[in-house]
Amino acid sequence: MPLVIGRSLSLKKVGVSLPFVNYMDVCADGEEAFQFAVASAAGLKDKLKLGYVQLRLKEQQVSDPQWHACLQNFTFVLPLADDEEQVLALSSSSNRNHTRKVYKNDWFDVSFDHSQLEAFHRVYVKRMKQ
Repeated sequence: MPLVIGRSLSLKKVGVSLPFVNYMDVCADGEEAFQFAVASAAGLKDKLKLGYVQLRLKEQQVSDPQWHACLQNFTFVLPLADDEEQVLALSSSSNRNHTRKVYKNDWFDVSFDHSQLEAFHRVYVKRMKQ
């Protein structure tokens, strides 16, 4: 489980699991391994003098009383259909306009060129923080 150390908006030193992914469960092959990972993350709080550690879990639950759930975040799910127009119809007119503008101006490109990974990551990190 990657734990990224950084600063919160209040400038506290914090640890966040996968900060650029909304929610992802701890990859563990059983309950014992899951509990070990959670306990290890809690131990890092004191060891690294962090203000808090945040685990962004999707399906898993932590029942330990030293952890608490943050209910300020939400996940929105958009059902995908076979037809692109049906999917676009479920989004706002502004979103549809932006999507169509990308296609119209031929800005859409898919690349798996590993030499571009660093440039992609710089843009991705900046946009995720915004």
